[in-house]
Amino acid sequence: MDLWPLRGAVLVLFLIESRGDLVQYRPIWGIFPVISPKVNNMSDSHQQNYQRFLDEVTANRVMWGLRFGDEWVVCDSSEFEDTEVMPVWSTENEAKVQCVDEWADYEPFEITLPEFLEVWVEDMSEDGVRIGPNWDAELDGIELDVLELVKALA
Repeated sequence: MDLWPLRGAVLVLFLIESRGDLVQYRPIWGIFPVISPKVNNMSDSHQQNYQRFLDEVTANRVMWGLRFGDEWVVCDSSEFEDTEVMPVWSTENEAKVQCVDEWADYEPFEITLPEFLEVWVEDMSEDGVRIGPNWDAELDGIELDVLELVKALA
């Protein structure tokens, strides 16, 4: 299995013992490495764009969405019915490339990593909106549950 670089985390595991009608949960504490596997069914170019997104957002602590007034760009998911995806980019220039045709009035808008983690993640998760990191000029790329992205950024 292809693996990305190791990212550590503290995990709590529970040992479940069952004896008749009695079920016991015993916590086992430990520090275990968390390894983020390559996202399934991802082309090499999508994998590279995604990894570059993670690297640049981690380093610069910002990502970019497209906004016109209070309206943000979201697209229909190609993977799930009745689901929207919010594309985001790791650089302002990549976001600006999308400001053509029906999105000509939109502008790249900076979302800081702390703001994303504190505000956006909860709202997107509650609304069932997925995230599309570093989609290309044809709006081709991966779609992730926002919590998957948070884990990868940790």
